[in-house]
Amino acid sequence: MRLSAKQTAKNEWLWLALYFPTLSLEAVSASPEHPYAVVETESARPPIIYAVSPLAQAQGIAPGMPLTAAQVCCPQLIYTLRDRQAESRLLKRHAACALEFSSWVSLAQGSSLLLEIRGSLKLFEHKHSLVAQLLDKLKSEVSWALSPSPSASLLLAQHAPGTEIETSAALRSVLGPLSIKHLPFHNKTLQYLHALGARQLRDLWRLPTDSLSRRIGATESRYLKQLMG
Repeated sequence: MRLSAKQTAKNEWLWLALYFPTLSLEAVSASPEHPYAVVETESARPPIIYAVSPLAQAQGIAPGMPLTAAQVCCPQLIYTLRDRQAESRLLKRHAACALEFSSWVSLAQGSSLLLEIRGSLKLFEHKHSLVAQLLDKLKSEVSWALSPSPSASLLLAQHAPGTEIETSAALRSVLGPLSIKHLPFHNKTLQYLHALGARQLRDLWRLPTDSLSRRIGATESRYLKQLMG
């Protein structure tokens, strides 16, 4: 017996990804009344901008910019070093709030949380009700996405927030328009894919799977398969 699309959706896990784009700013209690930046340092590199407040962004400051260049653009810029431990504590507090809505909550890379909510839907009138109540509880800037694939949900929460995909069969068409630059791959791998003519994820779907796997490596190949659920 063939299941309908609606029945198939009910049989699949549903992953809600929550992405906190201002987590690093919130972790250091950045003032919203001044141009503010969080700076990241590495031993072999000069300090660079990691995150910026809206007022700093309005001055032309963007992540990845050297701190010296940012100070030229905005002499009144206030900045502080990134506090990874404070970010971790804040993300864990968000996770504790999320446990009221799902028994399956995990911390994810990139200032994100993952919740499996299929089993929680019976407690809420609709998935939108669950998401709305959760966002109200968190009281933080959040971007979110829903899909049967945790990897896809995380990617979409950052680059196509508000996306809802009910079945794995719909993943390919929804993910297709995304730029390959959003993939969590090394620059060398992204440059190689670009040389192959790939600009969007849909271009990768057209390449022979076995040949692509050999060329980009097992980890990257596995990630692309995970995107498809």
